[in-house]
Amino acid sequence: MGIKVIENYEDLLDKTIVFIDLGDYSDMLTIVTRDRYVYMSEFNVDGLGDVEPNSLNEFEVVEEIYSNSWLRKKLVDFNIKMDVQAYRKEAEKIRKAELKEHEIEIEMRERAELKRLKMKYEDTEWKRFGWGDWYGG
Repeated sequence: MGIKVIENYEDLLDKTIVFIDLGDYSDMLTIVTRDRYVYMSEFNVDGLGDVEPNSLNEFEVVEEIYSNSWLRKKLVDFNIKMDVQAYRKEAEKIRKAELKEHEIEIEMRERAELKRLKMKYEDTEWKRFGWGDWYGG
């Protein structure tokens, strides 16, 4: 895809930075390294005036680059090209796989809970006193 995202600013250590942009009208910091890694962070200001950086994840970085034509052109100058449609398709495939995995986990938990409840309640008072046939159990 041509873009590699750094999600933790500490990963910038030992990298050669070739481009830094702190937007004039935004709180977005963009850093590009020589080996074509991109780090983006936005700054949140709380009510007390304290500034807290918030590193963007890969999806947020791609969306930010896609929505900012000036930044996209700048990245092309550093030979960083991106196919947003391909990225979105890949992200959707990953999201669907994670969703399927989550559904399987939920089903396994529900089956275990059902088994536990069956073991707990199958030997009820009705069966102990011979009322199972009358009750339907």
